This record gives sequence, structure tokens and C-alpha cells, in this order.
Amino acid sequence: MAAINLFKTSAYLLRKNPMLFLLPSIGSVISIVFEALFVIELRNNDNQNYYPYSDIVILLLFFISYTIAYFQLFIARKVILKTVFITKNYYIVIVIELLIIYSIYALALTGIGVYENDIRKSLSSVKSDRFSLYISKVNTYDDHTILSVISSGITIVLLSVIISMFFNAWMIQYVLIEAQNISSGGRYSLFQSLKDILSLTIQENAKVKKKDIASLFIVTMLISIIGFALTNMAVFPIADILSLYVLQFVVLSIVGAIYSPFFLVYLFLTFSS
Repeated sequence: MAAINLFKTSAYLLRKNPMLFLLPSIGSVISIVFEALFVIELRNNDNQNYYPYSDIVILLLFFISYTIAYFQLFIARKVILKTVFITKNYYIVIVIELLIIYSIYALALTGIGVYENDIRKSLSSVKSDRFSLYISKVNTYDDHTILSVISSGITIVLLSVIISMFFNAWMIQYVLIEAQNISSGGRYSLFQSLKDILSLTIQENAKVKKKDIASLFIVTMLISIIGFALTNMAVFPIADILSLYVLQFVVLSIVGAIYSPFFLVYLFLTFSS
């Protein structure tokens, strides 16, 4: 029952505060623009190194995504707790420490992404082609390929959901603890917040929170399954490989822009209750 109430409260807060959708939507638009440029270059350039300055672009996108996540955390906190950080003494420390958490999170997701890319390449029938990363999405799956996609997908979806929930919970708990420490003059929020997240699994008096997190885990799993299918399979009947990729990426970005604010608000409500 508590989880149902949290779902309703999260939906209510999102309906009353549509600003929570603004930053994820901006991030979605930026991602779509970069992917569209990537595909245009890929289509028009026969060179394998078709995307110049890719390392710089990836680094830029990392800082853009971190900036969006950073301000989204504080907007969500303000909406839920109706307070703002007034003391600015530790503001830079908050930025750096949140960046540390987010960087570890990004590295973990990158590792999953590399594994997922390797799976897609291994399923591609024309590995030497520069489109090989996308060919495995075409709807010519035999039984062996389907089993390979499903078996690898289970691991990828489970890991991505667990990692996303853990690191988002860690960032939220850090923001909540840092707010208390700023007012009381305390420090060491980074380690304390990690300790609190890890100890949640063994606390006897945290049964309600565990049930709430389990409910969110199930819903996030379903959303992640949709994301995995859009990333790896030909969901829409489009013959052109790159057009299919762009369309499914757009749909995936829209799903993420809608679900991520709900995910964040639900976790905030869980840990601030």
C-alpha cells in the first residue's frame, strides 16, 4: 500500500511541477541532435573514422548530462522539501563530491554499454561493414540469435537497473545529508550517504523502504526492457538501418525524458520520508 501511495504522490508532484520534465527533455533533445549528426556523418562518409573529435564530443556530453542531473537533483529536492540551500560555504564541495558519484556511475554504465555493443557486433552478420553496429537490429533473427539476445539482455537489464537505482539513491541520500550537515556544520556526507545506502539492506526497521524500492525496481525493470528492445531489436518495420536506429533512439529518449523525473521523485520521497 505504501508503494502505491508513493506512486500516486510522485505522479501528483510531477503533474503539479512540470518543470521537473524540463531538464530531462533538454537532455533528450541534445542527445537526439548529436545522434542525428552522428548518423548523417556515418551515412555520408565511407571512412571508419567518420566522426571527428569523438573523444571531445563524448567528454562534452558527459558534462552536459552531469549538469542536467545536478540541477535536477536540487530542483526535485526543492519541490519535495520546499527548501533551498542558503549557506554557500560547501557549494563547491557539493559539486565535486556529486561529480565523483556521477563519474563512477557513468563509468559503470559505460562498461555495460561496451558489453552491449560487443553483443550486438557479435550478432551482426556482416562484421566488417561500418554499419555492423546497427545491422543486428534488423528483423532477420533466427532462433539462435533470439536466444542470444534474450540471455544477454537479462544480464544487461538487471545490471543497468541495479546500478542506476544504487547510484541515484546514493546521490539523493548525499543531497539530503549534505543539507543537514550544512545547517549543523557537519561534514563527511559522501561516505555517510554511501554507508546509509549500504546499511539499508540489513536494517530491520527499513522494511517499508525496502518494499518501496522493490516496487520501483520492478517498474524500472519493465522500462529498461523496453529500452533494451529499442536499442537492440528492430521494433518498428523500417527497412533502412540508420533511419530505424534514429527513430528508435528518438522513442527511447522520449521514454527516458518522461520516466526519469518520476524515478527521481519516487526515490526522493522514499529516502526523505
